[in-house]
Amino acid sequence: MADILAKSSSKGQSAAIPVEPISVDPEPTRDWRQTLKAAIETVEELLTAVQLPVTALPERLQAQTDFALRVPRPFVARMAKGVLNDPLLKQVLPAPEELQTAPGYSHDPLDGQDT
Repeated sequence: MADILAKSSSKGQSAAIPVEPISVDPEPTRDWRQTLKAAIETVEELLTAVQLPVTALPERLQAQTDFALRVPRPFVARMAKGVLNDPLLKQVLPAPEELQTAPGYSHDPLDGQDT
């Protein structure tokens, strides 16, 4: 435990205030390879982990067929539970808009398949 010195405004004296250390990572000693191996790889598992109903978001399940998903569990632990608009969740959850084809889009933009 660490202490912080703080001055009392009324008497001008310093007093030590105990401070508990905060660990940001729930498993700080874990090897990154183990973390990656244990990562969430499906939309169903991700939605379950953040306590959202899997059946309510079928378009997210369809989007996962085209986009690989691998989310480390310590990252998921920082997400708000039950909140679809959580900014961290939005970074990794496939969106239905990703299934729409944009005009002029090509899987082979350099036209290298014909040569």
